[in-house]
Amino acid sequence: MKMAKNMETSLMKNAYTVSTVTHAFIDHFVKERNLPRTQLSFLPNGVDLDTLYPMPYNEDYAKKMGVAGKKVFTYAGTHADYQGLDVILDAAKLITDPNIVFLMVGKGPERQRLIDRGKNENITNVVFGDSPFNETALLMSIAYAAIVVLRNIPAALKMRLSKTFPPLACGVPVIFGGVGESADIIEQESCGIKTPPENPQKLAEAVIDLAADPAKRDTFSKAGRALAEREFSWKVITEKWLKEVEAIGQNN
Repeated sequence: MKMAKNMETSLMKNAYTVSTVTHAFIDHFVKERNLPRTQLSFLPNGVDLDTLYPMPYNEDYAKKMGVAGKKVFTYAGTHADYQGLDVILDAAKLITDPNIVFLMVGKGPERQRLIDRGKNENITNVVFGDSPFNETALLMSIAYAAIVVLRNIPAALKMRLSKTFPPLACGVPVIFGGVGESADIIEQESCGIKTPPENPQKLAEAVIDLAADPAKRDTFSKAGRALAEREFSWKVITEKWLKEVEAIGQNN
């Protein structure tokens, strides 16, 4: 590990620029690797607005997913341990409204365990479905809101989860259970609700609150799409990054 860290540091210090996906990583490399801030550039996760955009509710797709006629709270992404997806099942058990359903889409090492847990505990308001990434806009058309969660681990403070941004581009609010730059963006830009990590009670309360307030949901929806257009389209992100790279060249 020490050899790998030394090699990484050497490569960074001899690089034209080191691109990072979060501001927290910029601070980390300045502090921990003694890199000059002027050598670091920012290239965060973004979205393709040509393929991810608000679509009318697709009844056929809702039927295909088994959630027609419901207010759907969708988790779409990898089912991995670091996300702590049990919090979604725990929150689902606290919700008695028959019109609310959680839809969990994606793959990963935790998925089968979660499916088995749902069956064993008879958690009927959690539905597991399959949807390839090229159907994301369709998937989001049936989502009342998107759920993004992250365990309370030190690395979370430096993370900006890519799964946060496709829903926003599609005009779908995000309920973010966790900490880090993604959670802060959701809260500061008023395009969803931020809840504490690994807290099923607060997650359930946020779901119930949003389900009961379509006007708030629509306000979050518009703010999220506007934010994606302003900050997170690949066109905007790459143009800003290229300007940073150009400035680095001028300063050297």
